[in-house]
Amino acid sequence: MPLSIRFCPTCGLAVEPHYKFCVDCGTNLVSVDDRLSRREQFIATTTSVDPEPSGTPLQRKPEPTVKPVSANQFVARFAQFWDRLQEWPPVIQPPQFFSTPRNFNVLSRQFNFSIGLLLEILVVVILTAIAGWMRTSGLADLSPGINIDESTYAAEIHRIVDGEWIGKFSGASLGVPTLQFYVTAPLFMLFDSELWAIRLVSAVAGTMIVPFTFILIRRFFPFTVAFVTAVLAAFSIYLMLESRIGWPLMLAIFELLAALTLLVFSIDRRMPWLAIIAGVVLGAGMYTHQVFLPYWASCIGIATIVALFHPKLRHRRELYLFAVVGFLTGINMAWFLLFQFDFVADLENHYGAPATIDFVRWARRAWEVFMFFRSPISADFTDAAPSAPILTGVLQVLFIVGLAVSALRIRDYRYQILVIGLLIGMSPTVLVPGSEARRFVIGMLFMFAFTGVGINTLLQLIGSQLGSLFSTSNTRGIAVARNIGFLVAISVFVATTAISGYQRLDQWRSQDARWTFNYDLTRLAEYIKNFDDGYTVHFYSDRGGAPHPIIDWVAPHLVIVDGKEERVDGQRVLRVDAGENDPAAIALLESYMEHATELQEIYPDATLIELRDENDRDTWKLLVIRAP
Repeated sequence: MPLSIRFCPTCGLAVEPHYKFCVDCGTNLVSVDDRLSRREQFIATTTSVDPEPSGTPLQRKPEPTVKPVSANQFVARFAQFWDRLQEWPPVIQPPQFFSTPRNFNVLSRQFNFSIGLLLEILVVVILTAIAGWMRTSGLADLSPGINIDESTYAAEIHRIVDGEWIGKFSGASLGVPTLQFYVTAPLFMLFDSELWAIRLVSAVAGTMIVPFTFILIRRFFPFTVAFVTAVLAAFSIYLMLESRIGWPLMLAIFELLAALTLLVFSIDRRMPWLAIIAGVVLGAGMYTHQVFLPYWASCIGIATIVALFHPKLRHRRELYLFAVVGFLTGINMAWFLLFQFDFVADLENHYGAPATIDFVRWARRAWEVFMFFRSPISADFTDAAPSAPILTGVLQVLFIVGLAVSALRIRDYRYQILVIGLLIGMSPTVLVPGSEARRFVIGMLFMFAFTGVGINTLLQLIGSQLGSLFSTSNTRGIAVARNIGFLVAISVFVATTAISGYQRLDQWRSQDARWTFNYDLTRLAEYIKNFDDGYTVHFYSDRGGAPHPIIDWVAPHLVIVDGKEERVDGQRVLRVDAGENDPAAIALLESYMEHATELQEIYPDATLIELRDENDRDTWKLLVIRAP
């Protein structure tokens, strides 16, 4: 009686008979079966003897005729050669503890792996807790200051708190969908620090990206690949700083990862209702950030193509439900962005993105974006992203190794997912130049995954060659040494990555980012918010006049007016129209601070208050004119 299952000759795990590739290690089973069958035929023909009957003379066999190779035979032979080529490099057996891809659906029925699964959960929980601490520690500190986008978003959230329906799209900060505003509105009513509340949503979403990244990658790859990807995502300076700013980006990225994770589990466990939830989460991303548009379209398109043409997943309800529900949920915002808001024209006017189709320019830009793994990303004035590459040091080499291994095993669907994901993640940055730190977050995650493939390959090589290096037959000792070496290597990797990320985050919060986040103005607003009602603040700044959204947010009870100035004999002279009986304050920032002395001469009874930072630098000067 023939068996209903077969076993992979490489990893030894059970595989269904009709599979062409092993779902765990990617071995080409068709090529293996072909080699085994040809070997059995050769053995059978060389060992079987058919003696001539006695008394019958041997007859000479006719000379074989050489026939030309037909086109079909040529194609078949080339296909066999290509199958053999795809098997290079040979699959190396690493320790089972950190190399076996584990399907959580299968693990639930296997007691032998329960301890390993609990350890994985514990490791991910600890990693998530550390990532959350780095994203929320000192979240409401004034350094590096308040981003002007945060103050404009806060004004919209206050409208929601006051009971106003602001719609699905807001014109704040060049226009943005409003889902995060509605999510943040209850926090404004619960907490006193609105700055902490508006940043908390981004910090929580940025923290949850870490476990969801691990779960999604772990579904297809060994523990090492998923863990390295999650570690790099947890301590990447770009993901950390984007999680500490109160704008909707990280919530949108989290919604994308959550939707894909729910979709994968719905397919594994045949849960159509879970696919419906995944589609709703995907569509909700469209109402969170406008950069979500290419991700939304790509997920729906790929899910539909896989449902129609994949031999195993063909006609699966989960994929169709995901695509249909995701489309219906997000089409309203997509239609608004493309045709009512004129998304293309907005990108051209505000972001300098050319509206014409130029494949040569896109190819050059794609190469430039790809090289961000080793070339510094251009610093952006909006989020003060550092001018640094995505990967540093030896991680750049391991990324190339992982990319090469993926190219050699490209017939494995898992590596196809990584390549497609990287290309889709690059698309917003390719189409819209500038602000790469924000638009390339998804691409960074897939670069981290390729780095994990490179590290996993290196550990496999070292682990498999450990016995031959020490020339010993003690397999148990080799296994122990291999596991200890793995733990040491991973621990060193986590420690160095975390320390480097923390140092970069501390540098980002330092004075270098104060101009971008207007640290001086933030400190001024925090000081004058304690003034009583009735004060009129005459505002002088090189970076713009009044009303200023940051001061309006921090000190809404004060009247902020733009300071007046004149030119007398080529010199700048300040003219302050302050009433005699009304309290007033003259706020001087940047180059206007040099006029404090002449203003004191005009208002001798006024009190001059000035603030210096830790480097003895003048931050602002305030001349307070109190009512008699």
